[in-house]
Amino acid sequence: MKINVQELKKWHESKVKQLEAIEYFQERLKANQDLLRQCSVYNTFPDIKKQVEHDIAIYKMCIIRLAERYFANNVEGVNN
Repeated sequence: MKINVQELKKWHESKVKQLEAIEYFQERLKANQDLLRQCSVYNTFPDIKKQVEHDIAIYKMCIIRLAERYFANNVEGVNN
């Protein structure tokens, strides 16, 4: 088995960046869900509520896409 250490480092760095991006979008999702609850409770700012609902959908899609990328089995730098 041949291992290219530099390629493995790059691969792991990209995986860490993907996890950091997932974490970022999860934080944005939670903040927007809290905002949506406030808009719903007070029934105020319908335009903002609509935009927040849209943002929540986008953040969920981003999280799913990043998770799919993270769990893809593309290990670079290892040849059998």
